[in-house]
Amino acid sequence: MSVVAQGQSTGNSPDLVGRAREFEQLDAALEGAFAGRGALALLTGEAGIGKTTLARRFVEHASTRDAIWAWGACWDGGGAPAYWPWVQIVRSLARRLDVPALRDELGESAPWIAGLLPELSSALGSPPPPSDLDPDQARFRLFDGLSRLLAMVARRQPLVLVLDDLHWADASSLHALEFVARMLADAPILAIAAYRHAEAHARDELSVPLGGLARMAMRLPLEGLSRDDVEQMAMARARGLDPQEPEFIASGLVEALHRAKVRGVSLSRIQGHGGELDRVETYRGTRVKMGLADKVRFEVAVSDAFVEPTVEALCEGGRTGEVGDGKIFVVALERVVRIRTGEIGDGAVTPAGA
Repeated sequence: MSVVAQGQSTGNSPDLVGRAREFEQLDAALEGAFAGRGALALLTGEAGIGKTTLARRFVEHASTRDAIWAWGACWDGGGAPAYWPWVQIVRSLARRLDVPALRDELGESAPWIAGLLPELSSALGSPPPPSDLDPDQARFRLFDGLSRLLAMVARRQPLVLVLDDLHWADASSLHALEFVARMLADAPILAIAAYRHAEAHARDELSVPLGGLARMAMRLPLEGLSRDDVEQMAMARARGLDPQEPEFIASGLVEALHRAKVRGVSLSRIQGHGGELDRVETYRGTRVKMGLADKVRFEVAVSDAFVEPTVEALCEGGRTGEVGDGKIFVVALERVVRIRTGEIGDGAVTPAGA
């Protein structure tokens, strides 16, 4: 359900509001990686709270410092092969490397990398058939080959890895991360793993490796934003509004939305005509009665259960009793898809309080 509110405009701010502390901690860890002391960071929090945004902004920052990065995201749609986030990471790194030369550098580990990326088999060779090795031995060889590849890349340029949405990962991918994490202390590598804590630990096959990772990692749990952060976020999203008018959003409205635990708000500047007085402007030297007033358009996508609390918060915080308070339109959404994850329906809508 989409709740749209329009009201009279009475401004613009940086991204990543309320995440300065976590960003600084990641940057300190990156500094350590540049000095050869790598680390693992765990970003945890509810859906929509900003884990992916923080990680994305951070790798952009890391690239400005001459680090390279690779990203692997887990998939909830079914059909993904084992080690899917690692497949994406290795594929991304392979594009940067002289693949034929990899075989000499990786030695006996090369065919195991081809086990992750069969398209590299012609250059790296094929791993032994599964029947030729004990499963534990085969897994160890794969993990060792992966660690050697990452270390080789990082020797050329410090490396940042992101494994996103690990609550959807297969257990093997987490065991691989656990293996890699053990070699980070002596490597110029910062690994960032992001996941929804409750969902991940609800899966028995993930809870044990996650516990092992937590003991080796810097933990960065993301909490909901404060009232001031929500107001700053709203201002940051108010595209095109006059930055000289920082009070364009009534503080009471932000306060009400915060109390209702509504976080996912988009704003834009529009013009419209309601009961406001007609406005006169100069157009090519001629004074014209425009009849249009500057307004702020709020769009809040919520599940059905949160429609009424959102409407009540907008009414409570936006009502001044003056002409131009605006109107609220509640519009049913036939279909919602979260582009990054493929989630649909309520799962694609940022929950209240997230």
